[in-house]
Amino acid sequence: MIFFLHGDNQVLSRVKLNELIENAKSEKKEIIRLDGLKANLNQVLQTLESSSLFGQEKLVIIEDLFSRPKSKERETIIKYLKKKNIIPDLIFWEKKEISGTTTRWLPKEWQYQVFKTPTIIFKFLDSIKQNNQKQMLTFLKQSIKKDSSEMVFYMLARRIRELIIAIDLGKEGLKGEP
Repeated sequence: MIFFLHGDNQVLSRVKLNELIENAKSEKKEIIRLDGLKANLNQVLQTLESSSLFGQEKLVIIEDLFSRPKSKERETIIKYLKKKNIIPDLIFWEKKEISGTTTRWLPKEWQYQVFKTPTIIFKFLDSIKQNNQKQMLTFLKQSIKKDSSEMVFYMLARRIRELIIAIDLGKEGLKGEP
């Protein structure tokens, strides 16, 4: 089985990844992790094609392979993974959403899951201003219902940091959405 987990909601995607790892551990599988940003074709070949010392089944996790800058090495690894009938279970985990143009040409039998941040969190963050407590608290409650409180706290801390930067540096200090 090959899983492709991606999206900007890293909390939920990590929860799913940990769930799959726990299932593999309960089935007594060997867990092998590869850093997709640094891995080369030889490492991938050895990991996927070598057998375990004790004959265990394997679960191979490759993180951030598709987030890696385009290179010949990245393309050869992806071509190998597309063509090869992979025997061990394989999980691709990406910290951001991979575009549809990239996933469109990947094998259809892979199981794809996208983890997106609910839009209500952004409404909550945009509602942070003076004399707007009622609306802000309403959006906060809805945000916590839709997503984990940790994610809401992280996004809130990030927004406050951005506001401090905006006060100190002005428009030049901020990058991204207005």
